[in-house]
Amino acid sequence: MVDYQDFTFSLLCSKNKIAEHLEALARSIRDGDVQLESGKRKLHLKPENEIDFFLKAYRQGTRNKISFDIRWTNRPDTMMELNIGGKASEDSDESDV
Repeated sequence: MVDYQDFTFSLLCSKNKIAEHLEALARSIRDGDVQLESGKRKLHLKPENEIDFFLKAYRQGTRNKISFDIRWTNRPDTMMELNIGGKASEDSDESDV
């Protein structure tokens, strides 16, 4: 069974404070280590190199909205390396190819 964890946070604050949160999120994604925390709620994510990004924005009268979605799938560590036994490539003879 897959272990499901979620983290939801809502805040009404200045545009500068929102920008600070987005900049911190960008740094965390770039570093490959996103740690979200509010009170006793915590969620730790490890972004991969390939990430799906979706952005949507709209304006309707006085209402404005920007929403985005960032997704990735973590591969098990065992799939990150590939070792194949045999002669080293520098020992191979091109005529055998």
